[in-house]
Amino acid sequence: MAESTGGRVFFPPSVEEMSNSFKEIEEELRSQYALTYTPADFKEDGAFRSIYLYCTDRRYQARAKKGYFAPKP
Repeated sequence: MAESTGGRVFFPPSVEEMSNSFKEIEEELRSQYALTYTPADFKEDGAFRSIYLYCTDRRYQARAKKGYFAPKP
């Protein structure tokens, strides 16, 4: 579910390691961006539209939802 929605899962191996997971979550929350997208051929047909998002600088990784459902009329 996390991958489908653009999220990430944390599985700390022990309770003691949870603080490391929280540090990673904090870093991630501080480096988020919001993007908007409007397709040129927008159709209100309720169909699923795939999204592919990537960074031109391959040192970075973009995570996003796999797609969205267009609204129905």
